[in-house]
Amino acid sequence: MLRRWRLTGVMYVVLVMIVTAAAIVLTKAAKLSVAGTVVAILPTIAPLFLAWRAFREDRSDLEQAVGVEDLLVQLAVAVQGQWAAEIGLRGADDPYPLPVSWRPAAAGLFDGTVEYRSNSNGQFNLEALLSASQSRRLVVLGDPGSGKTILLVRMLLGLVDTRDPGQPVPLLLPLASWDPLRLNFTSWIRQRLEIEHPSLLLDAPPAFGHGVIRSQVLLDRRLIMPLLDGLDELPVAVRARALQEINASLGKYPGLVLSSRAAEFLGAARPPSARSIKLRDSVGIELIALEPEEVERYLLRDADDAYLARRWSPVLAELRRPGPLRSAFETPLIVTLARTIYNPRPGERLDNWPDPRELCDRRWFSSRRAIEQHLFDGYVRVAYRPGGTEQVAPGPRWGPAGAARWLRFLAHHLETNEGGTPDLRWWNLSDAMSRRGLGLMAFGALTGLAIMLLMPLSVFVGVPATPLVGVSVVLGAGAAIVSLVRSALRPARGLRWAKELTVRAGVLGSTAGLQASAGLGALAYVQTNSLIAGLIFGTLGLLSGVFFTLIIGMKLAPADLSATPTPGASVREDRGAFVVNTLLFGTALGLILGVVLGLIMGVVAQVPRLEYAGRPDLIHVRETPPAVDPVVASCWAYVGLVTGLGIGLTISLARSAWGVYLLTRYYLAITGRLPWRLLPFLSEAHQRRGVLRQAGPIYQFRHIELQRRLAARYENP
Repeated sequence: MLRRWRLTGVMYVVLVMIVTAAAIVLTKAAKLSVAGTVVAILPTIAPLFLAWRAFREDRSDLEQAVGVEDLLVQLAVAVQGQWAAEIGLRGADDPYPLPVSWRPAAAGLFDGTVEYRSNSNGQFNLEALLSASQSRRLVVLGDPGSGKTILLVRMLLGLVDTRDPGQPVPLLLPLASWDPLRLNFTSWIRQRLEIEHPSLLLDAPPAFGHGVIRSQVLLDRRLIMPLLDGLDELPVAVRARALQEINASLGKYPGLVLSSRAAEFLGAARPPSARSIKLRDSVGIELIALEPEEVERYLLRDADDAYLARRWSPVLAELRRPGPLRSAFETPLIVTLARTIYNPRPGERLDNWPDPRELCDRRWFSSRRAIEQHLFDGYVRVAYRPGGTEQVAPGPRWGPAGAARWLRFLAHHLETNEGGTPDLRWWNLSDAMSRRGLGLMAFGALTGLAIMLLMPLSVFVGVPATPLVGVSVVLGAGAAIVSLVRSALRPARGLRWAKELTVRAGVLGSTAGLQASAGLGALAYVQTNSLIAGLIFGTLGLLSGVFFTLIIGMKLAPADLSATPTPGASVREDRGAFVVNTLLFGTALGLILGVVLGLIMGVVAQVPRLEYAGRPDLIHVRETPPAVDPVVASCWAYVGLVTGLGIGLTISLARSAWGVYLLTRYYLAITGRLPWRLLPFLSEAHQRRGVLRQAGPIYQFRHIELQRRLAARYENP
């Protein structure tokens, strides 16, 4: 729990330092008595203590025990909602689910056997399939696009639907996001849990031990069942290592499902010059290619009028004989791509609509690979087609050319900068820029902002420009250094205003602020007979009350675990943390620097002056009272405040991902690599176009082969 209170503790100390430092500086500048100052500060100690105690008590009240079953139910609701939505967005049930058929995988690598299963409606006996292994461990093998991922999604939904209290929750995980050389298997699963469901980072009930978080509780109690998608998507050099890591961790999980292409799994399980790796107590199945009759029935069902059905006649005839077209149409992925490209949706015009008979031209499509690449290329173009009767949400629209260009860049970024992972993480977008470029962007942004805020003092008040420019350059240099040396960050959960704490925060914060303001302001006025000094002291007291109101009322509120986190929500939370950190730290530091600079420069402006007293050889010294020049003090107090805010921005750059993401996004938009409104574009690509899928705050391309095809066609502008 120390982590939860660390930020508040720091702010508490900073605020105490503000009041104390300001009191000492102004005491000497205004010739106040030390005893009087101490007497004025004493009344603020009780409110400060009460505010701190209220904060601690509120945090204790908010840490109510959450049972393990409550966590499981909320997590199950979240994953079910997420993947049920993905099934709908992919159109996997439109017009009906393609059939799923399999046969037992090659013997020798598995301990159990599973019966052959063929059906016509895409449904299967999930429990019988998993129970073929006593430990509920299954390996699903198949060609690219054969439906392995969809099968795992249907398994996940089936497991959630039939889950009883106390049983584990299935979690679908893309293996391509794992580096077995850097993280062990369980650490990676925990990382994925915390990224996709950030509320699992919160503290578990005290009964589970001090400093234990929720994700650790679920893993320690074997309440997570991993469904691992795509062993073949890992680099060849680490696949055997990944299998070894999974094997070593099998006892920590109540079951496990692994999917892979058959040849790649065989290569990993039987590495050259090494002992074979058998996934202990597991069974294996291999998905079977679609039959031409199944493909014909599916395509004609979607083409629900005679004209559209006739368009498919040449293709259906070609499917009945061996060749590249029949080979390509053996997988559900290619069949659904063809349906999407060549069957217009209701209400769409048929003018210049692509004709499926073009796939029969052997001059252009002499191989299965050529047909697949053509369909991948056409899918993005058709996905962004205009027209149709679908309900269109208000907002920007992107044409096929621009969308294709930006999607190719994102795919190229994943393949080149992220090691081929399918995870498009907004907080890692800065990897698309060089460190030097990022540093220059940070330097230019903060330097320009500081100059814009400070130069009016030179233009309208006459403050020398050189120190103002110097302050701006130093702030920009600090931001550049932080951008160069900062390590990768996850999105911050963000500080939130606790509505239930509004009354308590307002009462205690205003009490502390009013007492501090009244005591300090009255003392300063009585001692100096200066209204300005009284106002300065009184303002400091009020500001301390404002800060304490914020500290008491802000909290790391637990997110609703049953609500699937989205990339947009993740960005907003991190942006909120960035802004709050900037304002809290920046204002606190700005007040300190403002008071110090204002007093020093205000007093310097009124130093003793030398004057001639009639005779040139005699210098008369006229003592000027050591008062503070209010204009000069105000100007330099403003400089101090801007400087503090600049330092706060730099601190926020180091503590949250949003600042660097913002700089990167603008740079990539300026250079034409991405649209200006990136998140709405990605959301539309997922929600309306079906090009992307979502896993928590992460986007992924619909299929890894689509990602690789887009990356291969990227051209650097």
